[in-house]
Amino acid sequence: MKKIIVLFLILFVSFQSNAQRTEVLDNYKYVVVPLDYDFLGNEENKFLLNSLTKHLLNQINFKTYIESDPVLSNLSVDRCLGLYADVTGTPTGLFQMNTKAKLLLKDCEGNVVFQSEEGSSKLKDYEAAYKDALRSAFESFGAYYHHYNGKQGFYEEYNDSINKNLEEKNELDKATYFTFLRGNTSYALKKIEAGYLLTEKESGTRVGHLHYTKSENILYNSDKINGTVSFNESGNLIVEYFDKETEQLKQITFKRKMED
Repeated sequence: MKKIIVLFLILFVSFQSNAQRTEVLDNYKYVVVPLDYDFLGNEENKFLLNSLTKHLLNQINFKTYIESDPVLSNLSVDRCLGLYADVTGTPTGLFQMNTKAKLLLKDCEGNVVFQSEEGSSKLKDYEAAYKDALRSAFESFGAYYHHYNGKQGFYEEYNDSINKNLEEKNELDKATYFTFLRGNTSYALKKIEAGYLLTEKESGTRVGHLHYTKSENILYNSDKINGTVSFNESGNLIVEYFDKETEQLKQITFKRKMED
């Protein structure tokens, strides 16, 4: 009885782990399969392995394209809503007891989103062995069946990562993720060892230097003015300084650009 319970727990944990690994795949709309794989010498569709990859992905309800498909030219804006398949394995001609293959699904930046377990085959014929190993690798999907959830693919994961980082950073660190506008000029903040630089984004021209004091106030220094910095509820960067000529307190506002 105890053995049955232990086996059930192992299967349950394995199922939960697989579900967590595959859940993120529903953020992505389609998969692109390359014409060839590096480990097979870049020979186009060698052993029909690329065609089999597409077929097996279709079987779990992925919308799948071979990279030469003309429809992909119309998906350039949505490139990061797609995943990009790759298969690695043991090259032909290498003495081996087993032929192995592993599937990787990468995002538009080349980050691995999903990696299968290594599939293996003892068949002697190369083509049959690679196909058998790839089918074995696909068993890593378990009962997974793809349903696009309307999220933003790579951007969804990227934004989650950025938001998590922002929660752990000070105001100037957070501001380095954004673009600021004053008139028709774009500006950016760059962190350096001695604080932060405010620069013109296009030319890289230094505009001012910002740094924290021990009391956590932000000071601003440039060739013409010295003052303090604050951020309003819209995220705009506001430089406040004393104008000696007019003997008045003045402000310069760098408006945070709203993301498209």
